[in-house]
Amino acid sequence: MNLLAQNPCALIAAGLEALSLYRLPPFRYIPLEPDQIRLLRIQPGISSSPVHCMTYNIDQKAATTKYLALSYCWGSPTRFSRTIVLNNCRLSIQPNLYQALVALRRRDEVVELWADAICINQSNIDERNSQVAQMDQIYISASSVIIWLGEAGDESDYVMRSIANRDLEAFITPRFMFAIIRILKRPWFTRTWIVQEFVLNPKQPLLVCGSAPEVTINQFLEAYYAGYPMAANERFPPIAGIGTPSKSEQARSWSLLHHSLLTMLMSIRNGIQRHSPRGYYSLDHALFATRSFCATDPRDKIFGLLALTDVETRQKIQPNYDKTVEDVFQDVTRYFLINEASTSIYWIAPFGAGKTRNKTRDASVPSWVPDFSDASMQANPIPYGDPEGYAVVRTHSKELVRVTECGKKLHVRGVKLGFVASTIKAPIFMHNIPFYRSNRSRFAGIISWIIALFKFGNLMASMARFIVAIETSVQSTEAQHMELRPEPLWETLLAPMSSTEKFNDKNDCSQKFDKMLAAARNFSESRVGWPWWITWSRTAPLIAAVAAAKPVSEQMMLAFSSGRCFLSGRERWYGIGDGEMQGGDELVLLFPPANVPFVVRKKDKEAYEMVGLAHIPSVFRKESIAKDASQWEEFVIM
Repeated sequence: MNLLAQNPCALIAAGLEALSLYRLPPFRYIPLEPDQIRLLRIQPGISSSPVHCMTYNIDQKAATTKYLALSYCWGSPTRFSRTIVLNNCRLSIQPNLYQALVALRRRDEVVELWADAICINQSNIDERNSQVAQMDQIYISASSVIIWLGEAGDESDYVMRSIANRDLEAFITPRFMFAIIRILKRPWFTRTWIVQEFVLNPKQPLLVCGSAPEVTINQFLEAYYAGYPMAANERFPPIAGIGTPSKSEQARSWSLLHHSLLTMLMSIRNGIQRHSPRGYYSLDHALFATRSFCATDPRDKIFGLLALTDVETRQKIQPNYDKTVEDVFQDVTRYFLINEASTSIYWIAPFGAGKTRNKTRDASVPSWVPDFSDASMQANPIPYGDPEGYAVVRTHSKELVRVTECGKKLHVRGVKLGFVASTIKAPIFMHNIPFYRSNRSRFAGIISWIIALFKFGNLMASMARFIVAIETSVQSTEAQHMELRPEPLWETLLAPMSSTEKFNDKNDCSQKFDKMLAAARNFSESRVGWPWWITWSRTAPLIAAVAAAKPVSEQMMLAFSSGRCFLSGRERWYGIGDGEMQGGDELVLLFPPANVPFVVRKKDKEAYEMVGLAHIPSVFRKESIAKDASQWEEFVIM
């Protein structure tokens, strides 16, 4: 509960303060010269007094002023803004930034700070474009980067003080681990802009949360990783307030998600610091690494990563907020297809700049333009394909790819590989079953023993659920209509592991998967309609089968299958592809070459639209594809 809710007098005082500030004239920005930046000087004060600041312009290249660079989340726009005194004028800012200024203010000394919402005139598009292009140098040149995580709450004070005091015993307690996971769930850890802010400065960023002591990122990580193995393996008691297995697994899922985001942040930072800050990441690699991060303005999914790329990329793609989201995404896609002769961009995001899993694609947006703004886990790229690619193309002429008619039509060369006969969109995959609502009676028995199986651990339960879900789908009328067999299923799902050192024997893979299918089938058939409890002796064969195929990890299965369906082809092939694919779609290999084929749909007599990528294991041979892409048929994609 905040101070205003606790103390009516404070509410009255705040109202009087706001009234006095309102009498001040509104703040007006002094334009910046080229290569200039604007700094903020926070005047000394106590927490209960109004925030007074000064702003001034400096030449960034010649500046000797030491300043802090603030990394924070703007938060959703709200009418409950706060007012600061800036150059003896009033300026309204978002509450989260106001709280950060209060937390960073000192009683007896000024604080030099750079904060984008104040130091960039957000209403001036030209200045915004120019300053965003300089943000890498702003953060690299800062004396330190301050990460503002927000106000105290959910025992964040306890976590930050324990870390500052290096309380090693606290780090491995359930209370501490669940509290630090709640900190990881805060919005800062999910935003695209924080990536460059976090990774570019060579000094360790400082984390600030509420009024608790600040800690370095290494101190934070030491505490987090001390207890994470136990939290990941669920050796702790259930989280308070989470009573059902399904909710427990959801809690575990988001903790794993935020763990992966933190791990990715550190991976990018370590790579940047070991090499040059400039150009360590190509744009497609940066987009891939940050695909699960979010941005309030979808254009920032591109602009917020340019600082990680090389000079040539930044010359070709520059921040321009005059352009629409669709135009920015289209420019990036054209850059990869024409300038880089690469289709790697399609491994990163779904098709259609207006299309995500929660909304339909804007018909005015070309289907060949990916949606880089979709940060949902269902947007995971298809991570498979022949390591050498389906194509043996030797031609890399940019003339084979062109865009016409105001940038709407993509002309590319391609080879037709076959037609999709039918698809299975029933809940095949493990993550769909527990939350399945329609046709519930069909899955009631499966759900019952799955939930009971949680006593043996989430990983084991999820794997068992996955196996039985596949077997259930194989036995369904729809699957029988496809003449679908278990063998293509395991081959499709486990193909990425076939090229790894630990799991490179497909025959071994087949045998292990067959054992899992047999054990799961016997187990599920004997358990339908049984009570919620299940004895260890009855589950032992299934547990042993799952353990034998341990490389088939829950997270890999989830990443491969999410939002997708199984395909069967008229040429008797099987595969996996985008959930929106349907019978009659065509499978094609397009230039520039990709490791997996595309699925396209006839739009009219002359043009197609892209549906997505597909993975068809062990079917097409590279020898059957013309080596010279100039001999391929031309496709018009709209």
